[in-house]
Amino acid sequence: VGFNKYTTETNNEMLRMTCEIQSSFNPAIGTPSTHAEQFFEHHRVEAGHERLFIEETFYGVQRYARMISLIIDGYNAEYSGAAKGDRELFGIFIYLGLLRLSDLGWDNFRRLIETQEPVKMAQLLSFLFVKHIDEWLPDQLSLIFDVHFVSEMIAKLKSFSPQISRLLLSLEKQAFSTKQ
Repeated sequence: VGFNKYTTETNNEMLRMTCEIQSSFNPAIGTPSTHAEQFFEHHRVEAGHERLFIEETFYGVQRYARMISLIIDGYNAEYSGAAKGDRELFGIFIYLGLLRLSDLGWDNFRRLIETQEPVKMAQLLSFLFVKHIDEWLPDQLSLIFDVHFVSEMIAKLKSFSPQISRLLLSLEKQAFSTKQ
């Protein structure tokens, strides 16, 4: 998905719509594909990069819902329910960060992160990529996935460590400067 031409507003709108398609989905009423078609028709979303991002992310979050819930539950336990109002948003970033980061590209991922509140994103990224990348995260993921798959996923995440460190520093500076 080519994000290079997108403004912060466009990225924010894509995330907002991706959250909306997630939160409005009810598996008791229909399938993900039926829901997506109805959602795009109702919101008049034309074919293109934006729709492709929303659709692929929606399907991915549905496919990996068990993993995402496990991670959000761990995050909530550590941060006293901090993700309650952001479950869809955090689920999207968990999916993109753990499973699509290489495909999406670092710069596109960073642009999406930077559209959100710095404190929330710093906490989530730190939880995923720093605090728990060596023990808790692989242990939890191994409850769901093959150990080899988990090892490959963690190795890919670790390859982004320098970029994550720089982004975390930037987010923490933004969060600190806005509090003064």
